[in-house]
Amino acid sequence: MVRIDDNAVVWRQGTGDDLVLAMHGFGADERDLAGVAPYLPEQFTVASLRGPLPSPMGGGYAWFEFNPAVDSTDHTMVKASAEAVLEWLGTIGDKYARVHALGFSQGGVMAVELARLAPTRFTSVVHLSSFAHNGDLPGDADLLAMDPKLPLFSGIGHDDNVIAANKRERSIPWLDAHFDVERHYYERGHTITMEELQDVSAFLNRV
Repeated sequence: MVRIDDNAVVWRQGTGDDLVLAMHGFGADERDLAGVAPYLPEQFTVASLRGPLPSPMGGGYAWFEFNPAVDSTDHTMVKASAEAVLEWLGTIGDKYARVHALGFSQGGVMAVELARLAPTRFTSVVHLSSFAHNGDLPGDADLLAMDPKLPLFSGIGHDDNVIAANKRERSIPWLDAHFDVERHYYERGHTITMEELQDVSAFLNRV
């Protein structure tokens, strides 16, 4: 059974009652997005999670099996990892009034998947250098019906050659239909820039 390792979570305690779940990309670990925590609003507690699967490339971890050339509609593994995050989130009870899902690359897929499984559990989604997993889920209809729609920050790099263009372009209208999207484009590759972090911080302060 897929589980989140509670001992591998890196925390940055905030001064308020908002929690950001930070999820890294393929082949990284919990220390990766822990590095963005100092640039987020100080009132937000940040929990940087480790993906539950050892990376098949050697070193680091993953949230699901990933082939950049295949636009899979099989949600089995990404859904299992998202359910594991929701289970872990349940173990910390109602300590935080509002929860935000933030993910980079494969972690961005996870952030959207979490909202698809439990749309009312989250206050916003931050989706960086990523795409939405293809195929339908039962919770998609709930996202469509939300009024107002769940806010989502989308950060896209003009020079990002890691996320296949067809996945990125296919995801844009889907995200626009299911979320209240604030989309930003950056002159960058597959990374996170300081300008982007400033925009994310401003977004989190608004929602």
